[in-house]
Amino acid sequence: MGIAAFGETTPFLTVGNLPFVHVPMATLEADRIYEVWTSDRPVFHERDGSIASARSDQVLFGCLQGFENGPGLHDVTRRAYTEIFDFLEGTGYNKLLRIWNYFPRITDVEDNEERYRKFNSGRHEAFFSMVRYRELIPAASALGSLTGPLTIYFLAAREAGLPVENPRQVSAYRYPSQYGTRSPFFSRAMRTNLGGSPLLLISGTSSIVGHESAHSRDPEAQTRETITNIRALLANGESLGFKPAQRGLTLKAYIRHREHYSLIRRTVVEEFGSGTKVVYLQADICRPELLVEIEGLCPSA
Repeated sequence: MGIAAFGETTPFLTVGNLPFVHVPMATLEADRIYEVWTSDRPVFHERDGSIASARSDQVLFGCLQGFENGPGLHDVTRRAYTEIFDFLEGTGYNKLLRIWNYFPRITDVEDNEERYRKFNSGRHEAFFSMVRYRELIPAASALGSLTGPLTIYFLAAREAGLPVENPRQVSAYRYPSQYGTRSPFFSRAMRTNLGGSPLLLISGTSSIVGHESAHSRDPEAQTRETITNIRALLANGESLGFKPAQRGLTLKAYIRHREHYSLIRRTVVEEFGSGTKVVYLQADICRPELLVEIEGLCPSA
């Protein structure tokens, strides 16, 4: 259905009309990582404006890029999300489940405002311009890439998922104004059915308790706190009827500093076991004090 490639250089691939994005981001265990989304059902491919997509009878995968050639990140983000919403309205797959966002210099300050806050503001305005989309808040991640445009890929469906929040954390869309005039607009996880099987799509999760960062400058403690948050999400999903599988958790870990990789990897293995599938990437995270962020998906037992 689609491919997201992670690596410092653009891969030479012939993909035809298959949805494909390259995220310029260092990988920590291989030269390049390919995130491949597949379906065991017939797939229809389409290009509409900036969006490349593939859809089965159940789910749609789409991607696009927004270039900051003149417009600032706020406007580029708002336009990209508006284009996604307009496109989905025409397809009938208007229930957003999961969105991935990557753009460079995520915590840099431009015109007296942090770029992540500019992104949040543009995203927030787009969601609040479309009533349907602000009623079902998707799971999401936003990470800093090395270079390049705003790169987005997403999953949507005909049937709505169930947003899942973490009782240990303030919902991101309810953060106080100290984090920006427009709050980050995403749910902590999304319960859905893909291919007829229940699945929990876990948003980018960090060492945040309440709304405040915890364990500043301590990568091991931040990793353990992050994992505690993921376990809290799984437990809350279970209270809503989702039964997480003991095996099958798949994770993507973003690490700010390469020198913390071995420590963070060892901690993840200690907490989840060596059988858990994890890929490790080097990326800037949305708060300067955060050293690790982990996202993933969990199948049902």
